[in-house]
Amino acid sequence: MWLGFNKPAQSIAITILIGVGDMKPMIWKPEESDQRINAYLDQINHAPYELIFAILLGLFCAFTLVVVVGIF
Repeated sequence: MWLGFNKPAQSIAITILIGVGDMKPMIWKPEESDQRINAYLDQINHAPYELIFAILLGLFCAFTLVVVVGIF
């Protein structure tokens, strides 16, 4: 029982009628602001792959050095 209705079909019909005004169109068309935001994100939103690789390489070398020194 939802909102006092006994039949699910009635509650679904009322939900559909209430929600019709709030629906957005199914086809999205980019606006000018969307294009500007995408261009901005393309400029600044890049992962620092070189830095990540350098840190991982440094950690690997440090770990290797600790293991080699620990053996002797």
